[in-house]
Amino acid sequence: MKLIYQGFDGLDVTFQGILPKEILAQLAEARDQAQEAKKPVMCSLGPHGLLVEVAEMGGVGGFRYRFSTGEDGEVWFVSHSDNAKGWGIRVSVRSASFLVRTFDEVWERLYDTLGKLGAWGVSDQRLGLVAKIARADYCFDFFTEEAFLPRAELFVAHQRTKKGEMGMNSVTRGEVVESIRVGSMPGRQVALYNKSLEILAAKKLYWNDVWGMDKRPKGQVWRVEVRLGKEELDKWDARSAADFKEKAGTMFAHALQNIRYVRRISDANRSRWPLEVFWEEALSATAGAFGPAHAALKREKLLEGLRLAKMNEYLTHISGMVTALTALKQRRLEEAELTLSEISEHLAALKREDAARMDAKFSEAERRFGLLR
Repeated sequence: MKLIYQGFDGLDVTFQGILPKEILAQLAEARDQAQEAKKPVMCSLGPHGLLVEVAEMGGVGGFRYRFSTGEDGEVWFVSHSDNAKGWGIRVSVRSASFLVRTFDEVWERLYDTLGKLGAWGVSDQRLGLVAKIARADYCFDFFTEEAFLPRAELFVAHQRTKKGEMGMNSVTRGEVVESIRVGSMPGRQVALYNKSLEILAAKKLYWNDVWGMDKRPKGQVWRVEVRLGKEELDKWDARSAADFKEKAGTMFAHALQNIRYVRRISDANRSRWPLEVFWEEALSATAGAFGPAHAALKREKLLEGLRLAKMNEYLTHISGMVTALTALKQRRLEEAELTLSEISEHLAALKREDAARMDAKFSEAERRFGLLR
């Protein structure tokens, strides 16, 4: 196996502070609209017109509102509160954000967004907000041209690892293991899974650009992922950004040393089995946890991939519907072009009969896809 990428894959942060009542009022109105429409709605928040997608529901922990800043951004959770000493704001950074930004750029973007929203708190820290990291995910991607099947029995825990920290979960398709997770959150978890299958299922083909690979490589990418929850971060006193950056590499290495994937040898004592080569390489790579001073992918390239995936999704739906409608009209498949022509005429008629409604639908779609620009 060859290491082809490493980097952060997720970050959750909680802030002690609140948003202004004007922003909360906007979120309340948008949430009501989303519930009525039974789907997320677009909203421009605050004097800076921050474009977000507001969901119908909030999140666990008393967060009334939830909104997204896009696939390469974050998901924000906000409490409807005037208590500036409460932990009223939480954010979950999407994995794609770490493809187009460094860790420091991601962190700066969080505060830029909070500033645009007028967030405030009562501490002497930036914007008066205290920030605590609640979760951090870090990954190592390995490419192999050879068949690889992970085996649960080759995961070995350090002898001092508590039994409750060694919970194991496997996902299989038939007799093929696709992923193995060891440990539990909000403590510590290590995962080994087939990233190639995941990106095909989710149509996230921009990952091939990240890896520098063909669209259909002759091989597979397997990911080793370390997940640190707030309980594990508390053990290391690494909840602040400064402490986390200082200790991150050590924490990731500690996780891979305590939950490790080994190579079977004749020794009956599994604790003496050596590390599998790719696991050893991941362990060595933790020293460079914050990686190069540049992002792995240009944002324009990522957005191009996201737009293409969405276009292909619509084309698949449209193709299926046109085929079905052609059959319903008792035509041959070769006459599908006639069906398409009738659909075009139908759209033109709708535009003539209710132009305002059609324009509103088009404007709504334009705003929704504004997050892909």
